Amino acid sequence: IAALNELESLVLLGTNVTDAGLEHLSEMHSLRGIYLGQTSITDDGLKHFEDLSKLTEIKVSGCGNVTGAGFRELRSLSTLTCVSASETHFNDSGLEILREATNLEYLYLSDTDVSDIGLDHLGELTRLKRIHLDGTGVTGAGKDRLHNALRQKGAQTRIVGL
Repeated sequence: IAALNELESLVLLGTNVTDAGLEHLSEMHSLRGIYLGQTSITDDGLKHFEDLSKLTEIKVSGCGNVTGAGFRELRSLSTLTCVSASETHFNDSGLEILREATNLEYLYLSDTDVSDIGLDHLGELTRLKRIHLDGTGVTGAGKDRLHNALRQKGAQTRIVGL
């Protein structure tokens, strides 16, 4: 796969890919979207994407070993427009990292470990159009606080869930 250096999108959904296998993708500099849902990858595997400066979408839904800490390794945080991490152990620390993803438009966090505390880190993401929070520890008060913070900055964000 690494020889396909012009590839822009890669779907490895439900495959046996591992963190070690992701290393082979580290030179795929044209990659814009990577879909790793329902695999056994961990936060550690995301370090292999640190130099993929065109990466705009990363989907790790169903990867039970992802907490969000691995996003710290991505230099392309500012280019991300979509993160899908539903059905993972993505948590408030992961949200603190994602506050650097200033172009983020879509954030899918259903059935994760995020709470009201983590949502406070997202108040500056004015491009955020939709965030899914059903099945999390977020309360109605936390949802309202995020919605109000974003609205004050002119964002028109739809918060789904609760």
